[in-house]
Amino acid sequence: MKNKIRTRLTLSFGAVIILFTLIIGSVFVMLFRNHTIEINKITMQEQAVAIAETLSTIDNTQKQGQGRSDKGGYGTYLNFLDKLNTSEVWIVDENLNFLIQGSKNHNITYGEMPENAEEIVKRVFDGEVTYGKEFSSVLPAPTITVGAPILKDGKVI
Repeated sequence: MKNKIRTRLTLSFGAVIILFTLIIGSVFVMLFRNHTIEINKITMQEQAVAIAETLSTIDNTQKQGQGRSDKGGYGTYLNFLDKLNTSEVWIVDENLNFLIQGSKNHNITYGEMPENAEEIVKRVFDGEVTYGKEFSSVLPAPTITVGAPILKDGKVI
């Protein structure tokens, strides 16, 4: 009789401990994930603003649609960034046409961009620094997309 009660108490206590561990673990993972996303979002926004400010001062001598160039303009700067940065850097126009893509991307199309890319680009052309969190077929993981306006003479280009 004592062994039955002891076994039931031990099993009950073990079940409670396992349930408690699962709940606390789930809460920790959720909080850690949200905190990591927030830190990355802030860092990426700072980087996007710095890149946009630098691109605002560069004379883009290459023609639209030629992509990357090592002869000057945005292409040279983005080539340099690709070597330093783990993020993808894209320059798009209002119609979501790629003007310049980072070298890590090969033949990306509009359909492969994150779902709310159109909304992000619209807000950027309104002069806002904005972001989105979503899945994309470009990368095999959740992504953070940050947009920052490139300004020339006070206008978003």
